[in-house]
Amino acid sequence: MDYQFNAADWKRLSSIDRAHRCRLMSEEATSLAESAAPELKVRYLELAEAFLRLALDLEVKAKITRG
Repeated sequence: MDYQFNAADWKRLSSIDRAHRCRLMSEEATSLAESAAPELKVRYLELAEAFLRLALDLEVKAKITRG
């Protein structure tokens, strides 16, 4: 996964593409949580949940836009 974030590139993505990337980042954070120290595991899981919520919101937006 490319870890470089570029806001200009992000703006050019469709909501569905943004949602897909958020899902990938959620999976990556979940994977990192599996081997993280206990004090970091919770934070990685919170991050994974936040990315997943953002993905779901973006998917809803895409459905509304498509009508």
